[in-house]
Amino acid sequence: MLPKMKNRRILAALLMTCLGWMAVENVRAEETLTPPSQEVPFGEHLVYKITWLKIPVGTGEVWVKEKTNLGGREVIHVVGLIETNKVLRKIFPMHDEAHSWMDARTFESVQFEKKIDELLINAHERTVFDREKGKGYFESFKTGKKSEFKVSVPVHDVLSAFFWVRRQLSGPDRPVQTVVTVDQEDWMLEISGFRRETIEVRRKKIDTLRVEPMTREGGKERRRKSGFNVTTDAYRKPVRIVYKAPFGPVVGTLVET
Repeated sequence: MLPKMKNRRILAALLMTCLGWMAVENVRAEETLTPPSQEVPFGEHLVYKITWLKIPVGTGEVWVKEKTNLGGREVIHVVGLIETNKVLRKIFPMHDEAHSWMDARTFESVQFEKKIDELLINAHERTVFDREKGKGYFESFKTGKKSEFKVSVPVHDVLSAFFWVRRQLSGPDRPVQTVVTVDQEDWMLEISGFRRETIEVRRKKIDTLRVEPMTREGGKERRRKSGFNVTTDAYRKPVRIVYKAPFGPVVGTLVET
């Protein structure tokens, strides 16, 4: 009986020690972490090498192109590109573009446009958001289809959400959430926190914050299928993005800034 009680005390002590170290690490991360910038980084041009099972398959880009006017409002134009490389293009050609015009003050989406040019899909669509009316106006330039739908406020598309997440990463135990409009549907995006992680990028070890978002659609929880690592400076620049596809992980690694 005594050995069992002794073992339990040892396990309890080890558990308390581990919990204590975890708490200290969280406090350390919060105290030493530079707060995230609340501005959109003008001129930022991120280029990613995309691999599947470590095989190069394409490139991806996110570019803060310009500040301009749209419908009498000052907006920030952000461009996202993804395309297959020369080798894969022969059997699976893909060149997709996404454009987001974000309000220069609130960073919410005002207009979103995407052009998809793939082997089996070809589309060109635009969605205009009216946050005051809580409405979205969809139009397909290929089919001529138009529709109106409800949107949640604040209004975010996939690109504006990309920058929203980066502005939220201030503490390891501070969960945040917002709604992202994708294909006329509302998706709840949740960030439960982050952890410190050292990774190797371009043969250099980098101290990063590891983030694993969770999404919900129609109240149904989705598995964490993606994760990314961002720098610990104020820019929270994503240096690695991982998508857990059914056919193997797809990884985007930052190669140019």
